[in-house]
Amino acid sequence: MDSRLVVGLTSEEPNTTWHLFRQKHLHPVQQKLPKGATIAPLILSSDKTSLSQFRGDKSAWPVYLTIGNIDKATQCKPSAHATILIGYIPVMKLTCFTKPARSVAGHRLFHECMQRLLAPLVDAGRNGVDMVCADGFIRHVYPILAAYVVDHPEQCLVSCCPENFCPKCCVEPNRRGEPVDSVFRDPIHTLTILEHKKTGRRVPHFKQEGI
Repeated sequence: MDSRLVVGLTSEEPNTTWHLFRQKHLHPVQQKLPKGATIAPLILSSDKTSLSQFRGDKSAWPVYLTIGNIDKATQCKPSAHATILIGYIPVMKLTCFTKPARSVAGHRLFHECMQRLLAPLVDAGRNGVDMVCADGFIRHVYPILAAYVVDHPEQCLVSCCPENFCPKCCVEPNRRGEPVDSVFRDPIHTLTILEHKKTGRRVPHFKQEGI
């Protein structure tokens, strides 16, 4: 569904027409939006990049942002500037930590940096912001994270699991690739496990799900 069509109906059509349109075409979550509002789906991408061909220890971790209502051909065209660089995540050797602790410290550093980098989007996604659209009209837009495009190691980093586990579901590592049913990972469930583990209590799911 084109968000411009939705906005056009919210601002121009009578309430009865809008009510019928909401019931027929919109997802239940979209129906919770106030009249005149629309969603801008955000797409993030990141990939650790080597900066030097002479010394392999020089790396950067750029994070890019685009929005989902731009067509794919335009998004992939560098001259269109449809994808912007919003920041860098530091790539550290973390030699101040012991070897067993470096992996966990690296995960924590990544998530802390992403939390600070995306903090301005959290309030905007909850309360919406007035934006000037391409047609010159001002609309109340809710920017919502829709996708995060990364390779497998970074998928595991985002999902808080080792690389031998699946970042999408809780299948056992030795059964990956087999036609088995498995529960998908739930971010809220993962956060609950981490909070319980932080208190020092014994959490069986911590190891079972490879957190």
